[in-house]
Amino acid sequence: MSHVAVLFGGISTEREVSLSTGRQVIAALREARHEVTPVEVTGDLAALIATLQRAKPDAVFNALHGRFGEDGCVQGVLDWLGIPYTHSGVRASSVAMDKSAAKAVFAAHGLPLAEHRVVTPEELAAEDPLDRPYVVKPVNEGSSVGVEILKDGDNRRAEIARGWRFGRQIMAEEYIAGRELTVAVMGDRPLAVTEIGTGHVFYDYDAKYADGGSRHTIPAAIPDAVAQAAMDAALRAHQALGCRGVSRSDFRYDDATGRLALLEVNTQPGMTPTSLVPEQAAYRGISFPELCTGWCRRHAMVRSPARLRAEDRTRLSSDGGRPSMAAPQRPSGLRLWLRRRRGLLRPALYALLGLGLVGAGAVTVSALDPAGRFARLGENMAEVAGAAGLTVNEIVVRGQQNTPRELIRAAIGVGRGDPLLAFSPTQAKARLESIAWIEQAEVQRHLSGNILIEIHERKPFAIWQRQGEFAVVDRDGRVVSADTLDAFGPLPLLVGDGAHKLGATLYDALSREPEVRRRVQALVLVNERRWNLRLHNGTDVLLPEAHEAAAVQRLGELQRSSALLDRPLVAIDLRLPDRLVVRQNPAPEPIAEPPKRRGGSSRG
Repeated sequence: MSHVAVLFGGISTEREVSLSTGRQVIAALREARHEVTPVEVTGDLAALIATLQRAKPDAVFNALHGRFGEDGCVQGVLDWLGIPYTHSGVRASSVAMDKSAAKAVFAAHGLPLAEHRVVTPEELAAEDPLDRPYVVKPVNEGSSVGVEILKDGDNRRAEIARGWRFGRQIMAEEYIAGRELTVAVMGDRPLAVTEIGTGHVFYDYDAKYADGGSRHTIPAAIPDAVAQAAMDAALRAHQALGCRGVSRSDFRYDDATGRLALLEVNTQPGMTPTSLVPEQAAYRGISFPELCTGWCRRHAMVRSPARLRAEDRTRLSSDGGRPSMAAPQRPSGLRLWLRRRRGLLRPALYALLGLGLVGAGAVTVSALDPAGRFARLGENMAEVAGAAGLTVNEIVVRGQQNTPRELIRAAIGVGRGDPLLAFSPTQAKARLESIAWIEQAEVQRHLSGNILIEIHERKPFAIWQRQGEFAVVDRDGRVVSADTLDAFGPLPLLVGDGAHKLGATLYDALSREPEVRRRVQALVLVNERRWNLRLHNGTDVLLPEAHEAAAVQRLGELQRSSALLDRPLVAIDLRLPDRLVVRQNPAPEPIAEPPKRRGGSSRG
């Protein structure tokens, strides 16, 4: 018999699920004749630590769900306290909880995924991030909390964006029609494939946890090859994240096309009466008490400071390493001291970082460290983190198409092996957004040692010619590139001082008259006051200083009624609203075409 503390409740949106899980686990452990200390977790961290220090359990059964419970935070606290616990450790928990980070891991390991994109509430309100139908969900929540499906004809997009309460990021994911499948993995063994049927639109919170909310078919009535593919993918995902104990992988399977897509991995699966993992364990002949006690006996790895080792080395990207030509230096006295005490420092730093207590300057942790061993690290924090093993593991950049990679690397300012706490996401964001191509950057520093960067680039709109020089500009007139002008396909040509800032409005008017637009070679701003249109056949169309859109519409009507633009004319003057003047003057000098190439490609 052993003494097990069960953590349940918590402070996340999944508190009620955790309370149910905790009650089931407590009963099962007591049935198996373990001494059990129930610990209902609240927002009082000091009380939690004091309770565990008084109880002195042999192990902790972590029955928490959601934030703080399965995102690496409570795992860091338990590491620091030196108490063995069930389920995955800090790194696997933190990465799996972040859907964006987890998908980057899955993609790097070649696992089948649905198309997805991370957007802000403002971006969702402005336009559909993906073709419909698609799903929106929080990046850092579980149990289908906050999940919505947007199909054709659904006008709730702006309403969902305005009411979003799950942070600044939204995961938009392709909706895959078909069947919901799930696979539990215990250790290195996938247990079974369950098909989940529900009368709900999808497998939402009520379907998961309400009585009669869903129907579970085990084994799923699917082809053997599909079942094997799902179990193989679940095991690979479990291993890619570095999970231990048990995890549950959720899939969508479209039996019309045969497509199987991994949605997410849950490192803290529910243990309620309607939960899937206990069902799959029972299918394999493992009773619920055996499931719980076996977990504590076999999978609660001792993670005391003296025995703490590095977790998985998850590879998110093949880029990001920064070679150093400097000669090796003798470690400082502080660094040597830190290296000798790495086993003690690393779990403490995991706990601090997971709880968001590590800052750029002095750190006060008296509540967690009454002895004061880590309370005055000050400006040496980055060195402490590096010596303790908290270093940059991988750097992933998403959204890069035109921005030169060397500029991105210089803006990030760190590479693999650098101290994680030396990296400032705020400063990196500012440097990235100073690059001409980059309109917005989102930078995340994860406890796992991974840095995730999502950039939104300005879109090339036109080529601007001024005094014989050419540059690519966006719709706002910002110069984004003076090289590789032919790398973006056919772009409108804007000519003259100020044309780059004013051309978008006129081009929009031309877009409403496609027969006119396809005949236009260049938009020429005359004296920064009015526009001429130079047609491919050499004709100049003179527009008025105001109401250019009305003049373009008039030009389109003339083309439809008399094919005016196809006639061998030199100039068409529309500056007067009540008359049309056609002139035959000496042919104008040709406008220089932009060069085909000016230097090598700058795109990575």
